[in-house]
Amino acid sequence: MKKKIIVTLFIIISSCFSYTQGQSETCHKNYEDRNSLGTITCFAPDSLFLLGQYTEAIIKLKQDTIQLEYIKFYQLAANYALLGEIDSSFLYLNKFIDTSPDDRIIFVDNRWDVLRKDTAQWNSLINKIETAFLQCIDSVPNKKLALRLFYLSALDQKYRLYGVILRQLPDGDTLYIESFDLDLFLSQQIDSIIRHYGFPGISMVGKLASTSAFLLVQHSHKIHKYYKAVKNGYEQGDVIPQQYAMMTDRCLMQKRKKQIYGTQGFANKRIEKKYGGHGIIWPVKDFKHVNERRKNVGITTSIEEYAKSIDCIIPEKYYKRRKKY
Repeated sequence: MKKKIIVTLFIIISSCFSYTQGQSETCHKNYEDRNSLGTITCFAPDSLFLLGQYTEAIIKLKQDTIQLEYIKFYQLAANYALLGEIDSSFLYLNKFIDTSPDDRIIFVDNRWDVLRKDTAQWNSLINKIETAFLQCIDSVPNKKLALRLFYLSALDQKYRLYGVILRQLPDGDTLYIESFDLDLFLSQQIDSIIRHYGFPGISMVGKLASTSAFLLVQHSHKIHKYYKAVKNGYEQGDVIPQQYAMMTDRCLMQKRKKQIYGTQGFANKRIEKKYGGHGIIWPVKDFKHVNERRKNVGITTSIEEYAKSIDCIIPEKYYKRRKKY
């Protein structure tokens, strides 16, 4: 249940932001104004791949005229990598980079470990990714910090999203230990960044990198420490309003207070037992007007639609007019 909420939340975070910014005309990516649903849903392995029938999977993929081209390129590269055909794998992985809207998943996919041993070809591939990203943010003043956040954003989703899609999550205690250690590292990184630069707003690092900084803060245990900086950025028009709304709600939830915009779901064994395996939307202040507040910060879905999308229930008592519930 919790894993489902986390994955769905990231999809919603990534797809609902529509804040615009200038982008290089030579950039073939859409990092700064992207619909990440396309990349989030495209890497699920097919049945032949799961059966280890990589040669048969390649034949089928090459015959397939339905899938998006960059999806086919990624899956072809994966099959060739597992067959040990390194040059063919690099060929299709480069084609993927040339055509895909976002390629950060490459950084955390362990199927490329065999390719990483070929230092020259791997470095050339990574340089292509970096160059494409930097072209997208050619008007951003702090490109070095933006690139750092670009990499950190992939690590932030290693277990939250990419590992689920790629079916590469470790089991049990190993997952807990590895994800805990990674989150600790990422928390230290964003702490260092904010102490040195302040919160990286859009004008400093661009939309994608600023969103990455937001997610790193959102996933840390120090939201309250950074909240004022994010609020100041929002008031100056330098933080995406939906991000500010989500961080506001997360801060309130951590304080055991009612949220404002209804962006946070919650689940534990007691809740799931009571609501048939579902989570609930964390209590909302002035619930009657929550959809108006959501609309005011650019959230395009109603709280009812949002709750359904993250497999959460809105308790009936929220709709009743009384001060406490």
